Amino acid sequence: SSVQLNPTHGSLVANPPRGCGCLGDARPMVLLSHEFYPFHGGVSTYCQELAGALHTIGEPVEVWAPAGRSVALDAAVFPFPVRRLPFGGRLSPLNIGRLAFQLAGPLRAVSGQLVIASYGAFLAALYASILGFQAREGLGCIFHGSEMRKLRAAPLLLGLARRFVRQPRGVCAAVSRYSADQVRSVFGQSLRGEVPILSPAPGSVARRISSASIN
Repeated sequence: SSVQLNPTHGSLVANPPRGCGCLGDARPMVLLSHEFYPFHGGVSTYCQELAGALHTIGEPVEVWAPAGRSVALDAAVFPFPVRRLPFGGRLSPLNIGRLAFQLAGPLRAVSGQLVIASYGAFLAALYASILGFQAREGLGCIFHGSEMRKLRAAPLLLGLARRFVRQPRGVCAAVSRYSADQVRSVFGQSLRGEVPILSPAPGSVARRISSASIN
């Protein structure tokens, strides 16, 4: 099976037809977050649950996360690959800058669809875009709501964000109806399609993904 954040239909599409521009092979969907285990709650838990749901339906998925302190991962809890990158997990200019340079350099040729799953990762991608970074295999940005208030308060950053989400094969998703409304309000015509809601409630994500209907 193959699943992709689809900018035309604004949804996760399972088993897409040939010629739709989806990956359709073994290249993974890459979830990028500035927070992950051993952090608990919020973005960290959301990424873990979303990656787990994708893995459950047989979709190749990886999580790219900060190095932080070295912690062993239980394969039963984390059955998907977790790649630790050389930056810290705090939302600081230094850590965001380190991740931005990684995206603009060693990580520039991402083999798979890149899904930016946290505000810190989104900021890093914005700054990396100034250096020429662009997701080659498709881009997904998942927003949790509070990011929109921060972007409204920073006009220059908002302009850069609107340009960034317009890139080819890009789509913005949200974790709730409220956050989806905020995304539509802030980005407006910069959006390339609908805003799918990706809410990994226990027992529901794999079913929603496999039915290709995230509303």
